[in-house]
Order: sequence, then C-alpha cells, then structure tokens
Amino acid sequence: MSYLQEKLNSDPSAFKPAEQEQIIQEHYNSIATLVEAFAKRTTDKRGLIVNGPNGGGKTEVVKHTLDLAGARYHIINGSMTAPQLFIKLYEHARKPDQILIIDDTDVVLEDTEMCDILKAAIDSTAKTIDYAKTNSAALRMENVPTRFVCEGRVILVSNKIMTIADMSKRQRQSVKPVRDRCMYVPAGLNPEWTAVAMTTLYKHGMIRCFNESKLDASVKETILKFLVKEVKHFPGLSFRTLITCMDMYKIDKKNWRNLVMMDQGV
Repeated sequence: MSYLQEKLNSDPSAFKPAEQEQIIQEHYNSIATLVEAFAKRTTDKRGLIVNGPNGGGKTEVVKHTLDLAGARYHIINGSMTAPQLFIKLYEHARKPDQILIIDDTDVVLEDTEMCDILKAAIDSTAKTIDYAKTNSAALRMENVPTRFVCEGRVILVSNKIMTIADMSKRQRQSVKPVRDRCMYVPAGLNPEWTAVAMTTLYKHGMIRCFNESKLDASVKETILKFLVKEVKHFPGLSFRTLITCMDMYKIDKKNWRNLVMMDQGV
C-alpha cells in the first residue's frame, strides 16, 4: 500500500487543513500524471481504466487533464450494444491521435462480446479488430466495415472495483484480459475525503457544475460548508450532491438544507 493511499484511508481530521489540501492535490496530480502520459503515448498500453465510486469526479479529472494536454477525445456513455461499441471505436478510436472515453462502463464489462471487442481494440500487438457477426445491419447502416485497424486509445471510467479477487469465474474470463491490457488508476475517495476534495477543487476553480452555475460565490461556499459539516449524514456523498444542493437552493433559498436532506433520504 502506498504512503498516499494510507493517508486516504485515514480520517481527514487527523491532518491539518493545509495537509488535507496537499494530500488531495497529490491524489489528483497522480491521476493526472498517468492520464497525461497515456494521452501523450508515453506508454505502449492503449487502454486506461479509471476506477472509483460513482460521482467521485473521475470523469471531470480525466477531461480536464486531456483538455490541458490538447488531446483529441470523444466521450460516450457505456449503455450500448456490441455493434454500437464497434461503431464508436471505428469513429473515435481508429486513428493514432484519437481517444475514446467510455463513461460508466459497467454494462460493457458485463457483456462477454463487448469485452472481446475491447480486448481486440486495445491490444498493443494485434491492432486489427473484427466484428464476429459479419451480417450486422447496424454496421451497414453506418457504413462501418466489419474489420479495421484500431490504432487509437480507450479510457474506461468504471464505478465498480475491479480487483481480481472480487471477480466471478466468468468475469475473470472476460474482464481480466481487458484489465491486463490497461493501465489502472484507482481514483476512489471515501465521503470524508470527497468533502475535502470538493473544497480543494473549488479553490482551484475545477468544479465544473459550480463554474457553469450563475449562483453567487457566497452561496457556493455556503453549500460546501454545509456538506463538509454534514458529511456523516451523506454516506454516498459525491460531486452530484453539489448539483442537488444547487437545485434545492433555487427551489427554496431558506429551506434548501432540509430539502437536500429529504432528497438524500437522510
């Protein structure tokens, strides 16, 4: 276990505020370092898995890093069929300078056929990818061949912990070959550290929902203070909780805290 991970497994209150911020910055910098290296093709691996609990800001960090690196990428949701996955790989990961981000990949990784497609797409030695069902109406409609050379890269953003020990026998047969071909980044934070991360990222202007909101800075800071104070009441605290708070504030500026609690089932 790394020194950083030991800290993230501890209670944030054991550290001073400045130390908390430093730990969170180190955590996100480590993620960004690997994502940037992947984007710049420093590694031969053509697959990257960013794994952690739902709503933990994984996709935001990936997109922010790729934007800074000037990478060419396209993001899609993982709820799709095997032909749709094949088509998206053809459209957005066929060329060396393309990166396809598949967000919420649970559906993809639970489907043996899609795992086989991914495995072929990110294989660093055999870059030719075939669609086994040659008579595919979906591919014909999109004018996509059943075989092509895939030289781009794929980032899988996953909510499920992908430790080998937790996999079923079927998952080991289908998911493990995909993971073995990927760099792996554990990006999860517990609720207490998520609250610290929210405050830290806000200081650096890196919370997209806040950046896009027209709410006053004082309101945003009030929301953050509320979540930090009440973090014990939010076992599933995530960056999406910020959006809930903003919505409830717009509905009732005086009673928004109670509305948030009701919405979260507290």
